[in-house]
Amino acid sequence: MCDHLTTFAVLISSYQKEEPYELNVLTQVGCSLSIASLTVTIIVNIVLWGDIKDSATILHINKCSLLLMAYVTFVAGVDKTSNTIVCRLVAVILQFTLTASMFFMLAEAIELYKNVVLIFYTRSILKYLLIVAYGLPTVIVAAFVGATQGHGYGDERRCWVKVDTFLFWGFSGIVIGVCLANFVILVRVMHKIQTTKIVRRKSCKVKIITAIRALAVLTPLLGVGWIIGVFAVNEYTMIFQYLFTIMCSFQGFMIFLTQTVFNKKVRQGLKKRFARATAMCTRLCGYDQITQQDIGLTRRRKPRHDLLMLAHKVYLPQQMTAESTLPLDQEFSQHLSVADMTSVSRDVPQKMTAESTSPLDQEFPQHLSDINSASQDIYEQNTSYFITRL
Repeated sequence: MCDHLTTFAVLISSYQKEEPYELNVLTQVGCSLSIASLTVTIIVNIVLWGDIKDSATILHINKCSLLLMAYVTFVAGVDKTSNTIVCRLVAVILQFTLTASMFFMLAEAIELYKNVVLIFYTRSILKYLLIVAYGLPTVIVAAFVGATQGHGYGDERRCWVKVDTFLFWGFSGIVIGVCLANFVILVRVMHKIQTTKIVRRKSCKVKIITAIRALAVLTPLLGVGWIIGVFAVNEYTMIFQYLFTIMCSFQGFMIFLTQTVFNKKVRQGLKKRFARATAMCTRLCGYDQITQQDIGLTRRRKPRHDLLMLAHKVYLPQQMTAESTLPLDQEFSQHLSVADMTSVSRDVPQKMTAESTSPLDQEFPQHLSDINSASQDIYEQNTSYFITRL
């Protein structure tokens, strides 16, 4: 625990009077807990990389790393005002990490929108999101430093951008813009979740629980609470400083709870790794009796000759086995023709085969309706998958 008395609310609030002691305690506890939580979150995601690797996980790890750097920089250096150069360096690092983390929250919101609403858009946009999330903060901070020659950073009270300069309002504008965009995306995603078949069929109580759970997960994930600090403009709006300090200094801890502790995918990955380690330890300790589940978890492979015999018995037609007396080339041609006819009869709808007597223009709308129904089922399945991950 640190001994300096600077609240997290100074990052966004324009009210810069002496902060209450309770706010300082909340800041110290929240930042310390968030640092430990984000460290565990990053380690868990790296350990389970093979099981949970996707675009959302990559964005999530980058955001957690930037937030961790921001928390550490704030706790360790926001009060180092005795050395001007060090103080300005701390302020620049803090501004970059917070700005980049805000852009990564926006990138996660865009990725979430693509996966839930635009599920048929399968092209990956990860590299573009990474370029924007790292590139724009770099350009913005470099422009701010160049425009002020570093004099807009640090004062006698704290190592942060000066409130009486455009740097503070520039950072506030970025926070407001990102939070508003994330809020719009959050509302759109919540509407999509509530209008899916899997939720519409549930009772009103289940719908409310689903909405509350989604809000509890997505609010710290997308950083919507950052906009609260803007409303703390005087001593009569101190309640916003308390809300902002609670939501943002504890953001790392809430991300740990929602994205690690209560994340089904992470829990399944941890259980799988634990089962594999247990099975490996059992074999190394000399126990020969291993259950079939342990064999499956350790991905034990059969000998190659066993696999060939299994494929020979299961996948090859009976006439092509060792009992066959026809030459191999004749058998292959025969079974190829049979396979072609089978695939044709299987893939072509029954009403569109040679036995069909209906005109083609009457059959086509029906089959088009079947295709649309199948597409809608795929849409619902993908949306329900992301509901179960919340």
